[in-house]
Amino acid sequence: MRVIKTFKPNKPGAKRFYKQYKEQLVAVRYRQHQNTIYTTIELVIEQRPAYSTPEHYLNHKILNVNDDDYLPIKVSFDETELRYAIKSNGGKWQTEDKVWALPYGLIKVMGLSNRVQQHLMPKYSQMDFYN
Repeated sequence: MRVIKTFKPNKPGAKRFYKQYKEQLVAVRYRQHQNTIYTTIELVIEQRPAYSTPEHYLNHKILNVNDDDYLPIKVSFDETELRYAIKSNGGKWQTEDKVWALPYGLIKVMGLSNRVQQHLMPKYSQMDFYN
């Protein structure tokens, strides 16, 4: 099916649906498939607060994580520049798990919180990276 036209709720072509669905209506689309025209509508069914950042998720879900605690993060092999930046900032390569260990404070600064491997965190919280 190809879309012929898309209308916002306040435009002609969508007003009759706006009367029925009010603020839930996002868009009305007219689609064509062979010799038939279909009218589809996009509705908001549910809304809820979103986490603002990965740091927000980590700060609320993980207890006792300090900025100087090392956490495991995943970096792809082809991300050469990022691997170099991590290594030059004191990151430690962990061969067994194929992850980099980096202080949480630096992870936040570098915007890498979404790469933290939470399933490995208990193991890394016990490791001494200062020797």
